[in-house]
Amino acid sequence: MPLLEITQALSGLAFSLFSTAHMGNIFASLISQHAFDTTLRNLRTIYHTPWVEMTGAATLVLHVGAGIWRARHRTKAEHNSAEARLTLHRMSGYLLGAALSAHITVMRVLPMINHQTYRVCMSFVADHLYRYPIVFPFYVTLLLSGVYHTIYGIDRSLAILRIKSPSTHVLDNVIGILSIFSILSIYAFNGSFYTVYPTSFGGNVARFSRQVRTSRW
Repeated sequence: MPLLEITQALSGLAFSLFSTAHMGNIFASLISQHAFDTTLRNLRTIYHTPWVEMTGAATLVLHVGAGIWRARHRTKAEHNSAEARLTLHRMSGYLLGAALSAHITVMRVLPMINHQTYRVCMSFVADHLYRYPIVFPFYVTLLLSGVYHTIYGIDRSLAILRIKSPSTHVLDNVIGILSIFSILSIYAFNGSFYTVYPTSFGGNVARFSRQVRTSRW
């Protein structure tokens, strides 16, 4: 079990580099459309390279695999004695796993199978938020579960590796602030704070220009 704990801790810390980069990109939407698109374009030159994607996929598989193995061998007493933060961490992991699987399938796997490339930008996300009502709760689930599981997971991983981590009070504040940023970012995508202009991501640009430039909520 210690080997599985260390495997899950190290793989979780490695994958947190990807998740924090993605969250930082999302939060750039709070600054401006240009900030989001520029950050996304720069980050994609890094994490869309084959070796980086393969490394990210490998760490994710290791982390999830170790977690599933530990969960299957967890005793009822261990499950019942878990503190509230740890229980929430596990639940957020299940939600994040489901949301992340859907995200990867739609944004990476299906385009590769169909030999397509999504030119993702802020107007692309805003258009989908407008056209598909399920996208809003999906992003809420993805971001909030991602924030909690990542931040608390880093703390758990550091504890397993016997590395000093911030206090619980600091972690709770960080999780709270990033959760607020996550919700505000989704509203930014929808044009609640500034006009989101259509860019050339292909298809429905004119309809987007008429209908999504101002907030829907």
